[in-house]
Amino acid sequence: MSQFFQIHPETPQKRLINQAVDILRRGGVIVYPTDSAYAIGC
Repeated sequence: MSQFFQIHPETPQKRLINQAVDILRRGGVIVYPTDSAYAIGC
């Protein structure tokens, strides 16, 4: 199941950061923007 959420770069919500960490801990993959492209975290 795909999920989409935005994390504010200056005032990130702890709940959303924890959600991303949980996805990674369960073996999931996250995609996030960098200064020139998108990156994949696993």
